[in-house]
This record gives sequence, C-alpha cells and structure tokens, in this order.
Amino acid sequence: TYWLARLWLTRREALIAAAFLACFPLFRDYATVAYSETLSALALTAALLAYLRKRTVTTVILGGLAVLMKLDLLALYFGTVGIAAVWSLAGQWRRRELVTRSAWVHMLAALAGPALIAAPWVWFHYLGQGERTPTGGVSIQQFSLVAPQMLELLFYIPWYGALLTLAVIGVLAVVGVRSGSFPSGALVLLLAWLGLGIAVVLVYAATPGSGNSPRVIIPALPPLALFTAAGITRLSLPWKRRAAFYVIVLFALINLVTIGYYAVEGARLRGYEPVWQVLRAQPRGYVLTEAYWPTILYARQPATWFEFDETFQRNIMENAEHFARYLDQHPIRYVVLPAHGDTLASPEVREYLERRARRVDAGEFVVYIIDPDAVPGTP
Repeated sequence: TYWLARLWLTRREALIAAAFLACFPLFRDYATVAYSETLSALALTAALLAYLRKRTVTTVILGGLAVLMKLDLLALYFGTVGIAAVWSLAGQWRRRELVTRSAWVHMLAALAGPALIAAPWVWFHYLGQGERTPTGGVSIQQFSLVAPQMLELLFYIPWYGALLTLAVIGVLAVVGVRSGSFPSGALVLLLAWLGLGIAVVLVYAATPGSGNSPRVIIPALPPLALFTAAGITRLSLPWKRRAAFYVIVLFALINLVTIGYYAVEGARLRGYEPVWQVLRAQPRGYVLTEAYWPTILYARQPATWFEFDETFQRNIMENAEHFARYLDQHPIRYVVLPAHGDTLASPEVREYLERRARRVDAGEFVVYIIDPDAVPGTP
C-alpha cells in the first residue's frame, strides 16, 4: 500500500495510507491470524502495483495468485484491470494516439494470463460439480438480516457509531478523490477497485449461506486508505486535527479492546491444551465441548455444542434424563467439562457421566470417554 501510494502521493501521505490500513480494526484483526482475505489484499495490491508499473510477467504471476485465493477476487482483479484498460484505450483513441504493441501485450497478458491460471480452479470448484456455488439467488430477506450485523462488525461498535465512522472516512475519501493527486487513469483504477469491493460485500450479504463477517471488504481497503490519506492532508488545520483525532483515538481504542479480548481468550484456550492432547490420542469421535472450533482445529476431532441456544443447552445439560436421551440419539463419544463448578453441566449430569463414562483428568478440565456399549443406541 505504501509503494502504491508513492506512485502519486508524498512520502508522508503514503505513510498515512499504510498506517490507516494497518490499524483499520477489521484488517488488523484478521491479519493477525492470516485469513485469506488479508493475504488476498496483499496479492491483489501487489498485482495492481505491478500492472501500473508495466511489469507484465510479475502482473500475471501475482494476478494469478490473487484470483486463486477467493471467488470474489475474480471480480476485483479482472474488473479493476479491465475497467482501467478500457479507460486507458478510450483516452488514447480520443487523443488520436497510437496504442503501442507493448501496451496491447501488457493489457491482454494481465487479463488472459491470470484467467488461464484460474480457469481449472473455477471449473472444478464452481462451474463443474458446483459444490461451492450458492444454494439460491440473492435474497433481500437475507440482506436485511446480515447487513446490519456486518455494519457493526466492520468496526466492532454499534451501528450508529459505525455509520458515523463511515461518514467521517467517506468525507475524507471524497476530498482525496477530488484533490487532483491522482491522474485520471489511476483514479479510475482505484475507484473501480473500491467500487467493486463494495459491490462484492453487498452481493455477499444478500447471498444465501453467507456469514455476518464483513471481511470480504478487506481486499478493497487499500484504495480507501489512499483516498483517505490524500483527503486528510488537504483539510484545513482545525478539521485535519479533528478528523485525525477521531480516527486515531477510535482505532486505538477498538484495537486495544480486541487485543485484550483475544489475550484473555487465548489464555483460556491454552488451558485446553491437556484436553486436546487427550483427544488426539483417542479414536475419532464426536466431542461435546463448548470450545468446539478450537477442538476441531487442535484436537483433529469432530465437535459440536448448543451454539447460541441457551435454552437447548440447559434442557440437555441440566437434566440427566434428557442428557441420556441425547447421547442415545447422537454419536457423542467424548464430553469435555470444567473440572470444577457447575457452569456447563448440573451435578446430576456429572453423576451420570461418572457412572457411564471413563473419566480422564486434563488440567482444568475433565474428558469423559463414553463407552458405546454402556449407552444403549450409541453408535
């Protein structure tokens, strides 16, 4: 992002753009765990930088890498390069300038090369068997349900705070667009990049099966960073200070809170390490545990829980009869509970497990290994 900004902006503005992106709460959060969206943003930014610098081979390699990462990168990369190429050709024709052979080769290679690289992947995963295609068309009902959640998760603050922050950043971006810092071709490329990113988010929010995370916007954040940096440096000093104070303080507070949360959560998850050691040594079987995602990841066992359904959880985990019926009807092989306290299971459920399962102490937790023969009907 810094190198891209240095094509048109000053060193100070390029640093502001890079810092804005690095501290953007959504980007910083997902970058720390190497989600594909942040890696896609890196590959896409590098590919477009190579395209602007007329490095054809590098553009093809990085563009191919970018479009292989996620389906939405197909629209972002090919749409951005395609729009920029058409604008450049139209401008040269209007000025009656001859389009050189090297320019034609560069533009066609930037489009055809990554397309050939991505074609087998797109065919096998989306067009062939279609296992990863959406189950239906866009849904307004889905959008009305998911979009407000995505808005709040964009900055991890309530919707009204997110709207205010988007308004502030939007004003800065508009000032940056109108600043004259970017040549017309560069401005079209950056606007296409950002606009297609926003379109991807809106379509994703309306797609059946979509999640509520707005991380699909991450690959389109670099042009927003450039516009914001160009805009904030062109405000009058009082407004520059107000805007900078708002953005810096907000980003710092959000990042400190999220870092603190993950520090606490990380300490809690590290307490599960003895549990995962026990489970890794056991035959494959479903684990009933509150920490289901980490168990799937670290113990390499399938896991389940009563996700976001406290009524269901209490109905099963606080009634021994219901719990026994649950084990009878579902292939649960292991149950993980805290060694002390009754936060996740009632005493009668624990007593049932002590009678019907083998207990293995694992640090602060207990792993109950259920004998299928001891629970009628259990596979």
